Amino acid sequence: EYYGFGLYLSSFVVFIIYIIWAYVPDEILHSLGISYYPNRYWALAIPTWIMTLVWFIFISFMAINLMNTAPFDSYDCITDEHANIMCMDRELVTTARSADWMPELHDIPIGLVNAFLYQDKVIPSPKTTPTHPSANTSNGPSPSRSRTKRK
Repeated sequence: EYYGFGLYLSSFVVFIIYIIWAYVPDEILHSLGISYYPNRYWALAIPTWIMTLVWFIFISFMAINLMNTAPFDSYDCITDEHANIMCMDRELVTTARSADWMPELHDIPIGLVNAFLYQDKVIPSPKTTPTHPSANTSNGPSPSRSRTKRK
């Protein structure tokens, strides 16, 4: 707590000295007895280099993370050694619990996710009888929907 406050005050003092050095003309600094100070070039160069370094670190961090990321078809994208895979057993389902009970956090098994997302729905086969009397029962295209041009 004290170190943070001291760092805040010292950074504020350094910033004020930097602003005075960057904007006050040389004649005024010489009249105050300040004769040795860096070239004014560094008033722009140092902040520019610092901002370039910040952007370099930011882009490098993103690039390193992208290089260390597993490809989408890798098994490591699905699970790892820290996974807490849910086990569906009868005890978990049938045990009586209080009304405010919440289950432990689990990873859902990929097989269950795939079954939920991609399982085929029950689709009636084309050989079943239509339920509507006006439905077409022929195997060919309907005469009204024929793609041949009439002359």
